[in-house]
Amino acid sequence: MKNEVSAHDKIGGLRNSINKGEIVKYHGGQFVRNGDKILLITDLEKHRGIPLTEQNIDKLLSQLATARKILPKAIP
Repeated sequence: MKNEVSAHDKIGGLRNSINKGEIVKYHGGQFVRNGDKILLITDLEKHRGIPLTEQNIDKLLSQLATARKILPKAIP
């Protein structure tokens, strides 16, 4: 049985890759930091049910940050 990476983990990984300037690879996808642009090749949109584009990455990360403030114990 293959380990699946949750959408939440992928968003967290994206945030970490932005901070570290690294390329982070997952099952079925990768996040690439390229200067100030984030290039996505991922299956995250399947998990979220929405298309993940450069325009809404900041919105998703902002929502995650807000969720962390509201539920700090529930979201690592």
